[in-house]
Amino acid sequence: MEEVQTPVISIVLVLSAVFIPVSFMEGFVGVIQRQFALTLVTSVCISGFVALTLTPALCGVMLKRQENKPFWFVQKFNDFFDWSTKIFTAGVATVLRHVIISLILIGVMGFATFELFKKVPSGLVPSEDKGALMVITSLPPSSNMLKTKEEVKTISNMVLSNPNVEFTMGFAGIRYACGRA
Repeated sequence: MEEVQTPVISIVLVLSAVFIPVSFMEGFVGVIQRQFALTLVTSVCISGFVALTLTPALCGVMLKRQENKPFWFVQKFNDFFDWSTKIFTAGVATVLRHVIISLILIGVMGFATFELFKKVPSGLVPSEDKGALMVITSLPPSSNMLKTKEEVKTISNMVLSNPNVEFTMGFAGIRYACGRA
């Protein structure tokens, strides 16, 4: 218990020393940080209390010398785990018996991976991207349709000045953002 007691107390004190001052921040962000900081400090203190008092008592009750037969699901899991451990151990032993062949296989897989990295596109935007750009303009509510059309034409000309743009389409009087005309 002595080996665990000092680290648990120091973790509780360090986290409290870090997050208690955060709870004194001002403004809207301070309110959010205050809730987070106080919740964290409270949970760390409760966790430290449980680790120092209740956990050793529960371990004393639960860790007895007698071993009961495990639940059927746990027994099946243990059997599967033992079987998979034997398979893995046999595989490692095979690899260690055939070191040259294993190194050649690893080299082939590394080369294949390198070649795949060169072939698979690595960009964020896939090559299937159509290159469409949608621009939404917002004019004052008292603007008439003529002013709106002039604004759309100005933006279309500005976009067309880029040599990578092939064509544009402009709509006036439609509010895509609001979903209505």
